[in-house]
Amino acid sequence: MRIRTLTTFVSLPPANDPNHLVDWDRILRKAAAFNLHGKAHLEQVGYEVQTTRITTNPFPEFTSAEESVKNCKILDGICANAKVNLLSVGPTSDPDYIKRIPEIMEATKYISYSVAIPRRPNGVIDLKTATHAAAAILAISCIESTGAANFRFCATANITPGIPFFPVGYSLSYDQGGERDQISFALGLECSDLVVRAFGGAREEWEGVDNGDDEGESVLDVAERWLKYDGIDVSIAPACGLDGLADSIAIAYERLGLGGFGANGTLAVSGLVTGVIKSLDIKKCGYSGLMLPIMEDAGLAERFGRRAFSVQEVLLYSSVCGCGLDCIPIVGDTPVKPLANLLADMATLAFKLNKPLSARIFPIPGTVAGDLTCFDDPLLVNTQVVGLV
Repeated sequence: MRIRTLTTFVSLPPANDPNHLVDWDRILRKAAAFNLHGKAHLEQVGYEVQTTRITTNPFPEFTSAEESVKNCKILDGICANAKVNLLSVGPTSDPDYIKRIPEIMEATKYISYSVAIPRRPNGVIDLKTATHAAAAILAISCIESTGAANFRFCATANITPGIPFFPVGYSLSYDQGGERDQISFALGLECSDLVVRAFGGAREEWEGVDNGDDEGESVLDVAERWLKYDGIDVSIAPACGLDGLADSIAIAYERLGLGGFGANGTLAVSGLVTGVIKSLDIKKCGYSGLMLPIMEDAGLAERFGRRAFSVQEVLLYSSVCGCGLDCIPIVGDTPVKPLANLLADMATLAFKLNKPLSARIFPIPGTVAGDLTCFDDPLLVNTQVVGLV
């Protein structure tokens, strides 16, 4: 097991505050210094820390739509100077902001963004916001020839502050009458190797799956020595890239002897794993479920490429586990409507089941169904793109 992320949560004052530039710089640098110290401390006691990250309150709280490009570029510059590689500025549901996100993303390098799809008072998903989000995804896909820019963007539903994983993570609103620097932190784990080990010894009896070991508690012991601690997102996240094949979620499932991932029983096993995670007696935060990011898990990517399971089946599995639709490659000229409908499906499930879900979709420019993606990224695994209907 290793720590995927040490994430610090901060809240930025609005741009109409006369000292906002000084405060933005000071707050982000303080968080960066904390992350550097925290990473070193965790590594000193034996944990590998893959990334450190910072999230802010939703960016519409500290910038107008008209000045959002300018202000996000300022934040990106602060990140560059403070050596912050991963910053998330939270969600918006406002169409004036959403339509500017592709331009903002093209102008920034280190910042992640999201669109929150709300539910109307009558319980119906706001399809207009889903449509705006779908249009943004398609526009963002054209920023880079590989379609990789959508790595920093997603659509969400029923997400609350405090998730340490990106691009969904964001912080509480800025409290002008509160503490000067509202800062806290959380950890996100990467522990698919524990599932592989546990499932390897549980083939005869599913009930044999237990908590794996006490590593979560050990991380907790370390974390609580620091400042305000929000908890651990104990999600089962895969080891990214081709090097993580041995620890693939797909391999773990198949060690139960139930056939290939995507076969009958996949939903049941997903529910089983989530039940184990939810039973952990530690302070949890975020998703704390099973993640199935298709292009980050070598086993999932291979099976998705040969159509062992579909996009809709991934959404089905998310009804009992993780974060929703993550790292799904689709054909580049997908129309807005079927993509918006898929986002609406995700949002409907999130609110119906009262759980946080998100969709990070990658339209790949110039491709048709069956083509291979061509990412040159050690954390991504290439697979075949699919069409949406």
